[in-house]
Amino acid sequence: MNSELNNLEWFKTGFETYNPTPSILSKIGSSLNNYTIEVIMDEDCKDVQFLIPKLFKTLYLCKVNSLKIYHIDKNILPVNINEGSNKIEKVPTIFFIKNGIEQFSIVEKIIYGSTIENEIDVLLSKKKINN
Repeated sequence: MNSELNNLEWFKTGFETYNPTPSILSKIGSSLNNYTIEVIMDEDCKDVQFLIPKLFKTLYLCKVNSLKIYHIDKNILPVNINEGSNKIEKVPTIFFIKNGIEQFSIVEKIIYGSTIENEIDVLLSKKKINN
């Protein structure tokens, strides 16, 4: 998925061993392709090492094609990635952007679901209810 990440043992192992729930993948797959996903991360962060391989496996299986990755040093947080963006205070931060506007994000850990794909499903569902 990302050649730079594929060289990291923690990423390779996490990506290869993670098995997302197929029924949730089929539920979120088509919706995810309406978003640009921006991932802000520091490779040395334990939360990144836990969550990012699972996220990328989920995105890979959903055939998401609009992904941006920003590597930062967590020791210099907070930081702005883009002009006009919110300050990043924790990593990983994952933005789901539609038509240039942030729709929702995951910051540091999952809250609503037991898995990353379940978390995305819950957030997508909340977005549909609120629109």
